[in-house]
Amino acid sequence: MNRWDRFLSHTMDLYWILKKVSDTGILVDKEQRANFRLKLLAELKTKEMELDSLIPQHLCKHKDYERTPLPFRCANCKGNGCIKNEDHCPECKGTGAKIRAGFDGDKRVGRIPRETETISGSVAGRSGEYYSRSVTESGRIKWTFRWFFNSKSPLQVRDYIKWKGHPIPKNRKSGQDTTGQKDLEALARRFKDPFYAKILEIRSISDLLSKYADNPWWAPAKDGRIHPRFNFNPSTGRLASEKPNIQNPVKRGELGKEFRNQFIASPGMILVGIDFNAIEAVLTGYFAKDKEFIKAAKLSIHAILASHYLKQSGKWQQPISMDWDEDKLKDAVRKIKKKYYYEYDQSKRVVYLSLYGGKPRMIYYQNPGVFDSIKECTQLQDMFFSTLAVKIKKWQRSVLELAHRQCYLENPFGHRHYFWDVFNTKGAMGSQAKDALAELPQGTASSIYKEVMVRLRPELANYLRAPIHDELLFELPENEKDDLIAEIVSEMERPIPELDGLAIGVEWSVGHKWGEMG
Repeated sequence: MNRWDRFLSHTMDLYWILKKVSDTGILVDKEQRANFRLKLLAELKTKEMELDSLIPQHLCKHKDYERTPLPFRCANCKGNGCIKNEDHCPECKGTGAKIRAGFDGDKRVGRIPRETETISGSVAGRSGEYYSRSVTESGRIKWTFRWFFNSKSPLQVRDYIKWKGHPIPKNRKSGQDTTGQKDLEALARRFKDPFYAKILEIRSISDLLSKYADNPWWAPAKDGRIHPRFNFNPSTGRLASEKPNIQNPVKRGELGKEFRNQFIASPGMILVGIDFNAIEAVLTGYFAKDKEFIKAAKLSIHAILASHYLKQSGKWQQPISMDWDEDKLKDAVRKIKKKYYYEYDQSKRVVYLSLYGGKPRMIYYQNPGVFDSIKECTQLQDMFFSTLAVKIKKWQRSVLELAHRQCYLENPFGHRHYFWDVFNTKGAMGSQAKDALAELPQGTASSIYKEVMVRLRPELANYLRAPIHDELLFELPENEKDDLIAEIVSEMERPIPELDGLAIGVEWSVGHKWGEMG
């Protein structure tokens, strides 16, 4: 098949399949969606209260009231504490305040507030608390409202940094003060102040609320489903989606599971996720002509690197060798994933970013809390390139030179990507160097997924609910799932002629909820 025919197949033929996927949509559990939002709000409130307990009151904004605040102003004396011909108001005992049923801060009826208590409330749309700043000779309480610390305010965050005597981060280009995520992560690592970690947690939860829980595109349509729209916009050849972006769901942790659990199978159906096993690492080995790396990637390149790292630290007797028999290899990989998950996770992050030109400093800063230091990232990356990826390192240099020389790279399926800044004038890696390293593995992986979708028989394609980067999500009839899964797996694992007959294994998971598939 020539480049033009392949282009038509991967766009026009695939377009109608993706249109059907979009029209069908994914069923949403409305109750679970509401619970996800409530959980985020509760978590946000808890984190904000924890943050507020770390802040000295003088760093928060205040508003003084000369008269009793309206929410609990005594109706009898209008907040004055006294009325005509009487020294003290009999309703509020001269305090000027009386909390009634329905006030946000207290549900009890007709209660006179104590001089020493704080009363929660909201002013100008922001939460805080009322408290007594003084009491007059007549007994009337004078109130002040203190807004809780605003984690979204760069000025307030900067004031805290100043108060602690920590250096205020600067924007490299403008030179102005900044309180961005990476800057706060750096301060958290350096000073171990819980304030910075709490700010980042709050911002993360707020981001989840705005992007997912309160985003109308994630809300179900009249048919109870979301209908993401797919497009071919990325120059890499990957698919993209919008309204909502199903390609970028909440992935990790308990909140990720809660989010995914709102997407469910219809009655009599079951969700099935099928993805290629380590496809990008396998393809990197293919392009580098490194058969040992391909074999290691198919087994678990991350576990093998972790075994070398564990051997160095004395936690593991012998690095995994590809000369071992299959049962021994699988047993060793299983033990490392289960018993040494932390080291396995470190290796996974180092491998992924190293394959695409990531340096130790980048690996360290993009994975806060995973590594103790940049030095640790350097040691792990050096170990990777000196033991498992010797040929990969050489291939990376050659592919960068090729992209620089001809200004494009073309994968075996004919997809071509152009590059104009692989090396700068000083010979160092330019702004597109990392993109060039990722182009062949990622672009080819995308082409393989497109080939699979186009080849599926129409009945199977009708069960497709979403292509999500390296996974195809299906909704299959529960009583036919075993036969249908076997058919899809057979289609995905067939040798690829464009890659000299290379076959890539797949993994699959099933469940009635997206977050509980296993």
